[in-house]
Amino acid sequence: MTDALKVITAVDAAETGRARDMASFRFNHGMAGAYQTVTLEDIRAIAHQLLEEKRYDQVFYRRGSETNASYAAPGKHHEVEEALAALNTSNAWVRLTRVDEVSPRFQAVVEKFYDDLSELHQTNIRDDVMKTFVTLFISSPNVVTPYHMDHTWNYLLQVQGTKTVYLYDAHDEDILPQAEIERWYMRSFQIAKHKDTPMAYDLKAGEGVHHPVNAPHWVQNGPEISISLSLGVCRHDANEAAKVHQVNYLLRSAGLKPPRPGQARLRDGMKAGFLNMLSDKNPQSLGDVLFSGRDRLRSVARGARNLLRGGGGAAEDKRLTIEQ
Repeated sequence: MTDALKVITAVDAAETGRARDMASFRFNHGMAGAYQTVTLEDIRAIAHQLLEEKRYDQVFYRRGSETNASYAAPGKHHEVEEALAALNTSNAWVRLTRVDEVSPRFQAVVEKFYDDLSELHQTNIRDDVMKTFVTLFISSPNVVTPYHMDHTWNYLLQVQGTKTVYLYDAHDEDILPQAEIERWYMRSFQIAKHKDTPMAYDLKAGEGVHHPVNAPHWVQNGPEISISLSLGVCRHDANEAAKVHQVNYLLRSAGLKPPRPGQARLRDGMKAGFLNMLSDKNPQSLGDVLFSGRDRLRSVARGARNLLRGGGGAAEDKRLTIEQ
């Protein structure tokens, strides 16, 4: 991929300021041109490879006849193919994650993307990143992605069709209270949709929008089949902040009022360091990074409660599913 084939091709001056302030911003990208574009044929080939390699946790889909999405499974390859084949006439939706693991093309996209981000932020972004999750979203006309938030910096690149992304300010306590973020990082908890008017980003092919970490949002597809590429940048500082949120949850449960991450950096370091000692030393997934320390801490606490009660105890909470 040459300099002429950049991933982020242009950011307006006003948007550059927002980018450096870690706010949401609009940009143009090079993944929708004649050479670089991602087609439905490409997507079918990637989906087929993921299924053949039994990477079922990387294929999440909903056929038009179904209400809920589910992960691919042995014996159900045809359901994913049906969802991709019926996009024009159904309410289908498919998410293929970590596609760079099976496609050298997307590995090259990530490397060039790091170069573009480093130029934009005037720093070596590679030093700040644990991993970038490369995800393809394919959906039928007019599909709505419900209100949610993600742990990563998300760069959403519209490749085909149109959509509107409605983004809220992650730093507005009225929209996203601190206690709500803490609960989100501790267990399956859907954040409550706020009534304030969000920023609306209308995207067509060749345009993209950056979602800051934990920025609540929802998405409305346009009247055509939509293909989007998400580059979810998992930063070391966001992972450390997540551990601070988890410790703060426990402190708040004990009746204290802990400061949010960034307000007491020495204490932040102690909180994150404590959970890091309990966390997997060789994490294999984002879930391991975010939740292995939390799970071990809960296991110890549950064991102590059981000892005091003489056995019993509630089942473990379901682990939060992160959009990648």
